Amino acid sequence: MTLGIGGTEAHVLHALSEGTPAASFGRISHLPRQQLADVVDGMRIRGLVGDDGWLTTSGRHVKERLESLTDRLAAPGYDVLDAGELAQLIDHLGPLAEVLTAAGSQWPGPEHPSGPTRARWDHGGCPS
Repeated sequence: MTLGIGGTEAHVLHALSEGTPAASFGRISHLPRQQLADVVDGMRIRGLVGDDGWLTTSGRHVKERLESLTDRLAAPGYDVLDAGELAQLIDHLGPLAEVLTAAGSQWPGPEHPSGPTRARWDHGGCPS
């Protein structure tokens, strides 16, 4: 649990931030409907999800804080790579990203604030 957000809640935050209803999000769509409804209701009580079922301003803020934290925690693993190693990692992950995209995964593109762009990686940022 980080920032008071558990695993299922993190998936709900991600789904809703991408415009996907929680019950349709692949990582949690297998959960019993009542269990998922209880998670979303708990998030609603805490002000993270509105009555309309989508993230509130507070919910978006928590999601941004979680993304920032995970970026900071992941950074040391990328910081030790030199430019050639980082380029090799990106090249090796390309085919996997293509398979995931073809299978329907949503990978934030360069226009998305957290999108993994080569420029972001090349300038010391870590992939998100």
